[in-house]
Amino acid sequence: MAPRILFFGYSEVGHDCLALLLERGDEVVGLVTHEDSPGEKIWFRTPAALARAHGLPVFTPEDVNTPAWQERFAALRPDLILSAYYRKMIGTRLLDLARLGGWNVHGSLLPKYRGRAPINWAVLHGEPRVGMTLHRMVRRADAGAIVDQEAVDISARDTAEQAFRKALPCARRVLARQIDALLAGTARETPQDESQ
Repeated sequence: MAPRILFFGYSEVGHDCLALLLERGDEVVGLVTHEDSPGEKIWFRTPAALARAHGLPVFTPEDVNTPAWQERFAALRPDLILSAYYRKMIGTRLLDLARLGGWNVHGSLLPKYRGRAPINWAVLHGEPRVGMTLHRMVRRADAGAIVDQEAVDISARDTAEQAFRKALPCARRVLARQIDALLAGTARETPQDESQ
């Protein structure tokens, strides 16, 4: 039986990573995402419409870490949890539901720029490259061991949105390279250098 993936995602990174799984025919058992905020300009594709078009259940909890939501997600029997631009912390109790672990696609070249808006911060600090990192999810935000990452050059004139557009394809490529290893439980992990 194919491993069951519970996907947490938002933004265009979430959309593109979910699209990859659906194109591959992976066993995605549901999408956990965010309601679009009325105060936010939504300039990106999100995964919710894609999930609904494929008949996937879509969940938009305020807090995924409540006992009620944990029970609901446990009933989906996920083997693997995958997150891509999901904006809230997924607690260890929830991650422990998945025998193959929880993994996240983060929009920086970790260990630099953990947390929210990493590409914006990289541009603000004049970084010459941005990228995407696939890493294990742990208790601390974006602190787990790295499985893979891919970088792309940006120019000093790029806006944060232009840099994001350049980095976006890296997310799908990194996931495409590693998804079979994640599903087999054989992904190679490198601990992050905390000094960075």
